[in-house]
Amino acid sequence: KSTKIYRFDKMNDINNGERRYEKWYYGPQERFLQSINYSSKSKAKAFEKINIMMAYQDIKESRHIQKANDNALNNRFENVKILDLNIDANKKLLGLNLVYGIGGRHEDVFSTANLSVYDELLYNTTRYPGGGSKVQNIFAYSQVNMKIKKSLSILFGGRWNNNKLVAKFNTTDINLEKVENNNSSFVTSALVSYSPVKHIKINASYYDGFRNPNIDDLGKVFSKDDISVVVPNTDLKPEYAQNFEFSLNYIKKYTRLQLQFFNSKITNAIKREYSSFNGMDSMLYDGQIMRIQMNQNIEKAKITGISLNATFNLNSFLQVNYSCNYLKGVTSENQPLAHIPPLNANFSLSYKLPKQQQFDASAEYSAWKRALDYDDAGVDNLEEGTIDGNPEWYTINMAYTNKIDEKTSLTFSVKNIFDIHYKTFASGISASGRNYILSLYAVF
Repeated sequence: KSTKIYRFDKMNDINNGERRYEKWYYGPQERFLQSINYSSKSKAKAFEKINIMMAYQDIKESRHIQKANDNALNNRFENVKILDLNIDANKKLLGLNLVYGIGGRHEDVFSTANLSVYDELLYNTTRYPGGGSKVQNIFAYSQVNMKIKKSLSILFGGRWNNNKLVAKFNTTDINLEKVENNNSSFVTSALVSYSPVKHIKINASYYDGFRNPNIDDLGKVFSKDDISVVVPNTDLKPEYAQNFEFSLNYIKKYTRLQLQFFNSKITNAIKREYSSFNGMDSMLYDGQIMRIQMNQNIEKAKITGISLNATFNLNSFLQVNYSCNYLKGVTSENQPLAHIPPLNANFSLSYKLPKQQQFDASAEYSAWKRALDYDDAGVDNLEEGTIDGNPEWYTINMAYTNKIDEKTSLTFSVKNIFDIHYKTFASGISASGRNYILSLYAVF
């Protein structure tokens, strides 16, 4: 259970020289999880090892918003109950390693809301369908790993999934009573791993992927900027992906290098776009007229990327690590996809001192995210950047660790030593300036 959590990125919003919100906070979150796990290595005809897991979750959270110069506190409450069952097994058969399993998940989502005005509770629209939502997901999968020879192995896999969603509305604000969505998908995967010479391994894989529309995509009615409001799209379909990955790995005693490429082609990609509902392109929501947006299936999208990871153990005391990632995502109309971060890199150096002490120095870097590379629906929060986008930034950090004994260690670190002012991509608040961290870690 948490305390109230204020949204600082909302509390510092300014409108015409004045603060936009009097209050904007998440109410105390309550999270309950109970799981039971069973594992057996008793050999049987169907399996040599089996794992069974059952779990139950009960999650409660809320949002509370009061605009400046407004007497009404807008309260929205959510309660999600989740039941999971997974059964996984493996079997060695005719030189093959077979892994297979089945499972399911049931979710209930309850959403309520009110307006609090001088201790009086008034009607308010809910964030999710007020009549309740149910999501049922069942799946079955199998995977076969074949060792052709010492330097070559092949893996094949398949997964079937069925997803059913029912959401009931009990509001007159939108002319919609119920949303139903039922999808079945079957996807496959294949991986070839080959080591042509010692210390070098080449991996190439192809796999399908899918994402069923969830209650966020299908049932949520909300506004994050008081300009546009997202409403349900009853015709939303699953999005599918065809993925190809290739990696070149060099592994030696003191050196580890990995260069990885990937390409994903997405069909029926889900993207938020401006739309109309009941013939209207705007509607009254939270006391304001807002443009209507919907999650819609666009024809195609493509994401490509490259990453480099390296570790060098220069001697028994000194280790150097480096990583770099670059992604690019566009729609079939060559428009930017949302959630694509800019080029980013990390460099770190670790030096082991006598008596189980260690010194670490690191640098983090993020390149420009230009305004032209932001999505056009506002998901990437361009308004939180500059007119040119999100500027590049870097930080220098240091840490000292003293392992007092086998179970206790003390760490002192300084982050962002040069006190650089920056925002991470899509963030609504500035990142921390120079800050100091003292931590004690113990196992008992």
